Amino acid sequence: FYLEQSRPDRDDYVRVLWENIEPGFEYNFYKTDTGYAYTLNTPYDFGSIMHYGSNYFSVNGADTLEALNSSITFGQRDTLSPYDIQAIRNFYGCSISTDTTADITATTDTTTTSTTTKRPTTTTTSTKGTTITITKKRKPLNYSNSH
Repeated sequence: FYLEQSRPDRDDYVRVLWENIEPGFEYNFYKTDTGYAYTLNTPYDFGSIMHYGSNYFSVNGADTLEALNSSITFGQRDTLSPYDIQAIRNFYGCSISTDTTADITATTDTTTTSTTTKRPTTTTTSTKGTTITITKKRKPLNYSNSH
């Protein structure tokens, strides 16, 4: 996978502000050659976890990238976007529906045993056990990537 802003079509969506990039880090903003770029049949994704934030590698804290559509924000680092997931599915040829989600619940049991001898010495032993429950459910995919 390549960084989203390195796609060959990135100039249709963002502008690189070269003058604000820390010298020596310009390569982070070069476009990938069309022959090597794999967009995996997904549109440009501002919500991708693979998209830099607006001021990455800034020499002065100013923006290094700006969306051509000023109402768009980008650079999140919390989760895969729906298009990230679609790209992974396309790469591996997976046909699993994207409207399946999983709720994961983890519980931990802890047992502590203390033993005191005649001397004032205490030994503590702890054991932990973790149970993970995964419940699958279906929900509609609501995602918009306007540009």
